[in-house]
Amino acid sequence: MERLNERHDGIPTAVTDILNRANEKGIHSLVGFDLRRATTYWKERAPEAFKGLTDGGLRNKDPYPYDGFIIIDESPKPNLLKKEQIYPNDPFAKLLHELRNERKIKQSKNVPLESRFDIPWNEIYGTVLPKIADSLEVDRSKLRLPKMIELAILLSFDPNLGKGDSWEWLDDRTSWNTRMTARFSTDVPSQPLMKEAPYLRSPEVSKNNLGFRPIILV
Repeated sequence: MERLNERHDGIPTAVTDILNRANEKGIHSLVGFDLRRATTYWKERAPEAFKGLTDGGLRNKDPYPYDGFIIIDESPKPNLLKKEQIYPNDPFAKLLHELRNERKIKQSKNVPLESRFDIPWNEIYGTVLPKIADSLEVDRSKLRLPKMIELAILLSFDPNLGKGDSWEWLDDRTSWNTRMTARFSTDVPSQPLMKEAPYLRSPEVSKNNLGFRPIILV
């Protein structure tokens, strides 16, 4: 399954337009995927894994993947063992620095101003993602965090998403009014996996080892 910015035949214009705008703004970490095609491929080859992530065991309100083209930020995660707190070459570091300076998102003594860590889920959705959408000239309603199943599928095709070992917020919402977090790894490229079971957290909490990555629905 190709990363869509590596070929240009048959790609929706909306995908290439967003990728081109991002590149012009110095944001080079975005890649496109045909998630519908990837889901079909993955479901055929890992039916039990697909069933396990969609059977409602975690009381996920909407566990199914988006049915279409997506663009995702493939920035590697910080390495906690090396005490890293900033996503390497993070294209959104300046935006986060400005939001913290303006006190529009949580400031923390535990992380640098430009870090994706230590930001509550509610602030990511209420402030950070809308700002990223505006910077990319994308409809705000099209930007969100990936679901757990979407990351599991995409990791099969893009091991870059699993580099690093920190936790990340997900879009998944449960009937207990909690949000899912996950710690994915591609230490073994042929077998992407979660290093630990998904952890449910209140959308109002934040942690200095918990970041995020945006996804654009096209």
